[in-house]
Amino acid sequence: VYKNVNGTGILGASVTCNWTNTYTVTEQGGGVYRIHLNTTGVQIGEYPIQVIARAPFVLERQMIIYVEVREIYNTISYSANQLSIPVGESASFTLTWTDTDSNQPISGANTSIVCNWTAFHSTGEKNYSVIETSPGEYRITIFTEDDDSLTSEGEFYNVQFNVTRPNYQNHTFVIQVQIRKHNTLFILDSPVEQTPYTGTVVVLVEFRDTDLSEGITNTTGNVNIQVSSPTATQLTWSVAASSLGAGHYNITFDADQWGTIGWKDLIITVRWVGPVDKYYNQTIQTSVRILGTDTDLYLEQAPTAKYYLEEVTFTAVYWDAVNGTKISNATYGYVHVRVTPITAGHPVTQQDFTIFELTSDPGTYEFRLNTSAFGITGSFQFQIDFMWAAGQAPLYENKTMTVTIVVLERPTYVDYSPVASTPYGETATLTFSYIDTLSAEKIANSSSLVVTLTEGYVVFSLTYDDAQRLFTMTIDTTSLGSTGTFTLHLVLNWTGEPHYADVSGQAFTLTVVLRNTQLGHLSFAPPQWGNNVTIE
Repeated sequence: VYKNVNGTGILGASVTCNWTNTYTVTEQGGGVYRIHLNTTGVQIGEYPIQVIARAPFVLERQMIIYVEVREIYNTISYSANQLSIPVGESASFTLTWTDTDSNQPISGANTSIVCNWTAFHSTGEKNYSVIETSPGEYRITIFTEDDDSLTSEGEFYNVQFNVTRPNYQNHTFVIQVQIRKHNTLFILDSPVEQTPYTGTVVVLVEFRDTDLSEGITNTTGNVNIQVSSPTATQLTWSVAASSLGAGHYNITFDADQWGTIGWKDLIITVRWVGPVDKYYNQTIQTSVRILGTDTDLYLEQAPTAKYYLEEVTFTAVYWDAVNGTKISNATYGYVHVRVTPITAGHPVTQQDFTIFELTSDPGTYEFRLNTSAFGITGSFQFQIDFMWAAGQAPLYENKTMTVTIVVLERPTYVDYSPVASTPYGETATLTFSYIDTLSAEKIANSSSLVVTLTEGYVVFSLTYDDAQRLFTMTIDTTSLGSTGTFTLHLVLNWTGEPHYADVSGQAFTLTVVLRNTQLGHLSFAPPQWGNNVTIE
């Protein structure tokens, strides 16, 4: 500011200084002059500057100003402070560098960004790269090699970055780098198909790098696939590349290595056996069904419904479907039969069945069971299993079928004598027997038997002749209320063994007639004409 003693600004003055670099002076008005010093190429430091102001008819004035030339203020920011890199691969983050004095991006500074990754990673040709993707933005990529050492779980390499440029503020920051195994996926390409005992099991699998979304090939010979089974002492197998593409493998082995047929559990493991544990190991647990000689099981004579106390009989055939012959236990001695109840609520087990092979027809098996073993009537299902001894040639397949046994109540009927016509007020008598239809025998009276009439208003009493097994029902005709012909219904209910069928509403006729009467008179003398006569 260049002013007169009265405070007015001195205009049109000449303002100079001894700044060795270029500078400009701009008059702002009112005696204010702005001096702009060019500091390009000037060493950082503090400089005394002599400023001289001159104007016509005004005393010259001088002053000393100290000027500090400093570093350019700037800031950096970066998009990540940790990188998890699959070994042999790379990972990147973005660094943004801004001149805060001018609020401008700092460009062309690739070589100003360096790090000490080389100290950790000295075996590869590429360690890291810095590429400016847009003004002031730099993509920094950290590279790893296949033979780099993996970091321990939860451990990191601390990689120090230095951002330096002449006359700019320097920056230092640390990025943590983890070198880890590749995440992997090991799956079946398709379910393992059931295979005959004499055939070859084929298992199709895929070993996939999920970090890179690509199959893992065995060009290096480092992919090791192992196959085992809990029920096989040792399996022999072979592995070959699959036509399905990179990372797909065909595993093949003979199906007879268990010595038996049926479902076999498989454990398939894959691991990387290179100098560096590059990929995570994986395991597949699956199963394969080894088929024996094909068989069939069918009923030759199906069980028919039987009445309680009768015997159920049916026959089954165990059939060699390959050779078209019946499988005889008498020939081989390896057939095992198992009977399992499916329907609950009864005590019958396999021990209640009599099972034997027909000598007249080998391979046909007869089952016998007395229905009294059930203790009840109804429909009952059983599972019949024909099983072949494990490991015995010709390794027949087991077979299963379901058999239904129906037990019926024993049929009955009532044999009765017609009821004689009975005068009203007298007791009518009905005699009857309860007959087992199958045996044609009279059923004795029992606490299990209840005899009633459907017409509950009729009064009766019941007696039983044990010698003749004859029931007598005496009916009070007055309970019928009038004379005439009545149809009544006899009901017999049996509970429990031997499960006689009930008789519901056996109709019989009862005729109630008028009571017989007689009209008589006492003797009397013949009267004379014109006299009264009294007759009693």
